[in-house]
Amino acid sequence: MKKKTLLLVVSVAFMQFMYGQPSLALLQATYIYNFASQVEWPESYRSGDFIIYVLGDSDVYQELSKIAQAKTVGTQKIVVRKTSDANSIEKSHIVFITKAESAGISKVAEKTLNYSTLIVGENKGLCSQGAGINFQLVNDKLGFEMSNKNLKKKGLTPTSFLAKLATIVD
Repeated sequence: MKKKTLLLVVSVAFMQFMYGQPSLALLQATYIYNFASQVEWPESYRSGDFIIYVLGDSDVYQELSKIAQAKTVGTQKIVVRKTSDANSIEKSHIVFITKAESAGISKVAEKTLNYSTLIVGENKGLCSQGAGINFQLVNDKLGFEMSNKNLKKKGLTPTSFLAKLATIVD
C-alpha cells in the first residue's frame, strides 16, 4: 500500500520537476492511467489491448496517447481512441467523457451497459448519472469522486488505495 502511495506521489512530483506545473489534461491522463491499475478487472478484460476512449475534444487524448506509447497496464498494450459520437464506442475498459460531452453520459451508459467499462467524467453530478469516477476541482486541486454502486454494477472493484483517495458518493 505504501509503495503505491509513494509511486503516485513520485509520479506527480516528477511531472512537476520535468514540466513545471502540470496541465490539467496531463494530471487527468495520469489519474486515468492509474485508475487502470487500481481497479480489479474481470478475467476477460485482463488480456488483449487495454482500450480507453475519449469522448469529445480534449488534450487528455494527446496526454493519454503519450502515456500509451511508454506504458502498459500489466501486460496489456494501451490503445487510446478518440470519438465525438457515443454510438461509436465499442467494448472498452475506460471511457473518459469530456465536460462538453457530459450530456451524453446516458448514451455512454446505455452503450456500455453489458460491459465492464469504467466511465470517467469531469462534470459535476456525473456519478449520479452512471459514471464510476468523476473528476472534481476543489480549491484548484484535482481530486475525484467515486460511486461504488456504479462500479459494482459494472463488475469492477476498486482497490482500497483508490477508495481512500476518492470522495465516495454512495
